[in-house]
Amino acid sequence: MEFRTSPAMQMGRRKTKHYSRMGSAFTGFSTKGLFRSSEESSFWTLQAQVFPENKISIHLHEKHGFCKNGTRKQLALMTYGPRTGEWRDVVLMERRSTKAGI
Repeated sequence: MEFRTSPAMQMGRRKTKHYSRMGSAFTGFSTKGLFRSSEESSFWTLQAQVFPENKISIHLHEKHGFCKNGTRKQLALMTYGPRTGEWRDVVLMERRSTKAGI
């Protein structure tokens, strides 16, 4: 899967930490470590991009303090499976730091 990037997105990545697999063995203790590490590194926001039909992942993100911030249209190009070559929408979710950037 590929994601489109723009100059504005490149600038935003300086203080933004991207990650994946929050719904796997990455929950609980690991997310607390991720949040602590990101705040110690002065990242003021964490972003996640989730396919809209993945309700469990959206729920887990919300449980860990993420908020839905909109839908990004045709952002993810599928490179495998039955949807190969299809551009997919993703739900943009963010978690803002309570310590860094304040």
